[in-house]
Amino acid sequence: MDIENFSKAMGEINIKYIDEAAICQRKARKYNQAKWAFAAACFATIVIITALLYARLPGRNTDMLTLNNGDKVIFVKSGTPGLSYKSLDINITTKKLAKKETPSLFTGLPVIAYAVYNGDSINSGSTQELIGFVAESGNIKIITSVSDINLFDTVVSGNEEETKVNGTSITAWYFITDKNSQGKRNIIYYAVLKLGSSKVYIENKGAAGNREAIKSELAEVIEKLADNSNMD
Repeated sequence: MDIENFSKAMGEINIKYIDEAAICQRKARKYNQAKWAFAAACFATIVIITALLYARLPGRNTDMLTLNNGDKVIFVKSGTPGLSYKSLDINITTKKLAKKETPSLFTGLPVIAYAVYNGDSINSGSTQELIGFVAESGNIKIITSVSDINLFDTVVSGNEEETKVNGTSITAWYFITDKNSQGKRNIIYYAVLKLGSSKVYIENKGAAGNREAIKSELAEVIEKLADNSNMD
């Protein structure tokens, strides 16, 4: 087809077909744009959902330890460390326990322990209420509340995961500090045990590089105290 015949053929094309073709082309572009926008939104949603599910998978932000009896303690990563001793608006009196008094209360653990009372001095003759015990076993801190007055406070930002050791309910966490001036971090493992009407707070801490030893030391104490009916 020469140029003259081609121009003549183009002139015979109805203008409405050209308009319709242009409209269809615009719709096709809009459809493609909408299609890709929808696909991008779907992809972003999938990424977000996957990230959330991945964060909730077992083992994410948790540190699990299997005890000698086969029970497991799950330490959940916390945003704040446990608070070792609660400030109470009552009269607190303490009495150091004799060595012969500690074996039954702390299942033979080598501890230095104090009984904590609500009331004036024991020698004053006034009525006192035993509300708990505060003890240390090496670097491990143990705080026991045996009444409605809670001696410790664990403000935790994050999840909780309850496990059982010897049938005793245990909730445990760990917290890692920021790097200090020497570029090192510390780690705190802590747990709350429910022994009947009593609650026991246990804490062990040290350099993050020694986390396995710190965790194992704490777990050994947890296992012993979890089977202590004398604490109730």
